[in-house]
Amino acid sequence: QPFRKEIFMLLKNFVLRRIGTISRIVAYISNVKFKEFALQNGQHIFVTRICENPGINLAQLTQILDVDKSTTTKVIQKLEKAGYVIKKHNENNKKSFALFPTEKAKEVYKKVIEEENKQIDICFNGFTEEEKKAAVAYLERMCKNLENYK
Repeated sequence: QPFRKEIFMLLKNFVLRRIGTISRIVAYISNVKFKEFALQNGQHIFVTRICENPGINLAQLTQILDVDKSTTTKVIQKLEKAGYVIKKHNENNKKSFALFPTEKAKEVYKKVIEEENKQIDICFNGFTEEEKKAAVAYLERMCKNLENYK
C-alpha cells in the first residue's frame, strides 16, 4: 500500500519503517515457529549465538546481540532452566560465567537456521545475486552508522 506523502512530509524516507516492518514480521514468524520448543519471544537468537560461540560470556553475548545486560541475564536464566544452556564458571575469572549449548540447544539450532534460511530466501525472492550482495552491504553500512551514533 502506497504511503500518503502529505502525512509524512517531515520524514525523509521510509527505510527505518520498512526495516521495522521486516523485523516485526520475522519476529512474529519465529515466535510462532519456535513455540514448539518452548522458546519465548526472541530467545532463539540467544540459543543460536551460544551454539555459534560456545564458551561465550554474558558480556560478550550482550554486546553481540546489542541488548541490555539485564535482558541477557533474564533470558539466560530461563534458557538454563529450560535445558538449553549450561553455565560454567570461567576458569580465568570466577565471577564470570562461560555459556555452553546443551544437546537440546544444538538440535534446535539446526531448526532455527533452517527457518532463518527459508526467511532469507523469501526476503530475497526475485533478487539477482548482485542485488542480494548490495542489499546486505547497504544494511551493514546502515548498522555501522547507527552503532557509531549510539
